[in-house]
Amino acid sequence: MNGETLRFTALGAAVFFGIMGVSGWTSGILLAGLCFFFWCYTATSAGQAFLKEYSKRTEERRREFEKLHAERNKINPQYMSQLFNQLDAAPGDSDLCEEIIRLLHLSHPMIFPKERTREVYDRALKVLEENSEITNLKAFCLNVGRWHCGRVRASGHVTIYDEQAIQNDISVRVK
Repeated sequence: MNGETLRFTALGAAVFFGIMGVSGWTSGILLAGLCFFFWCYTATSAGQAFLKEYSKRTEERRREFEKLHAERNKINPQYMSQLFNQLDAAPGDSDLCEEIIRLLHLSHPMIFPKERTREVYDRALKVLEENSEITNLKAFCLNVGRWHCGRVRASGHVTIYDEQAIQNDISVRVK
């Protein structure tokens, strides 16, 4: 959106709110004055610089959102199963553990409903059981367990009882 379009939009909003009197004529006139001030400000070089910087930041945020959205769309149970297969092959890979945790937190509840979160948690515990000597897998299971319990609870928060249950699950798996 260039400065000219923004000025006309601001002027149009001022006229609309001024005519409609959304919350009284006084506020409509006040809003019209603010929009006129913004319209005049954007005509200056400082205003043009502001609009250019604002457009640049907006474009950066849009790109970040699209990147996050694309990454979120690739998360599905099959992809997570592939990552866990990689973890089975290299259980000491802390970067892979962090990536799995990050993707789980990005995942949508429709993709991993309550029933599926238990499967992911059980898979993490199975990896821990098979490789109990690797210490970073305990932290990994703790994080996956917190994610699972947070998704199962209506409040979305993990309770002290959940923490204890996760610790019990981990201690049973580690010999």
